[in-house]
Amino acid sequence: MRTKYILLVVLQALFLVGMIGMKQAWIARGEKIKLKTVPVDPRDIFRGDYARLNYDISSLDLDSLGCKETFQRNDKVYVAISKGDKDYYEAVSVSSKRPAEGLYVAGKTKYGQRTNSKWEVSVKTEDGTMKTFHPQWFYGMKKDDTVVFCIDRQGNVQNSMKENAEHSQKCYGEEVVTVKGVIEEVVETKYQTMDVQYGIESYFVEEGKGRIIESAPRSSEVLVEISLNKKGKGLITGLYIDGKRY
Repeated sequence: MRTKYILLVVLQALFLVGMIGMKQAWIARGEKIKLKTVPVDPRDIFRGDYARLNYDISSLDLDSLGCKETFQRNDKVYVAISKGDKDYYEAVSVSSKRPAEGLYVAGKTKYGQRTNSKWEVSVKTEDGTMKTFHPQWFYGMKKDDTVVFCIDRQGNVQNSMKENAEHSQKCYGEEVVTVKGVIEEVVETKYQTMDVQYGIESYFVEEGKGRIIESAPRSSEVLVEISLNKKGKGLITGLYIDGKRY
């Protein structure tokens, strides 16, 4: 009985060593890339310190990617990626077939595809200049309404609200500026979107740092370093907030 117990312990130890070795080999041999992301959930007390992540390539605009395929829930997909003049990679195409060349990330659809809206809002600001914004949503406001936009340092619309004559509308957050103006035109464009999961949506960090990452200002640039293998599977090797590694 004692011999069997020792053998079991040895086998378990060898299994763990093998798993660690495989992980290190993956990290060493994989293609290092960075993906843009924002944390989406706080610390989970049952899993220790970690950040849940949502990537730019987690939500795909099928029309802008020129995709003509139709996807259902849990379909396997391959997202081809490319790096331009930025420090991170972006999606350039998506298909149910593995690309013959180039870098790609393999994943599965979350819900299948759906119809969404994108907005282009032209306003005349208080100083008389014309500006165009692209909020993620823009309901309940129309031409000639006075609107307040909250803009982060990267030029993204964090929030928008109709001017209230009784209560002054304010924007909050670090390096977020307020732009107020009168709406000249609102253009809504319908397009097909799809959410994809890649198995790299959770990142474990040192004790106490999970909340730091999750509470990073929305205006921060959050990049995740991935070691990508030849099958398009990723393994997280680092996380950067405004250039600082965590």
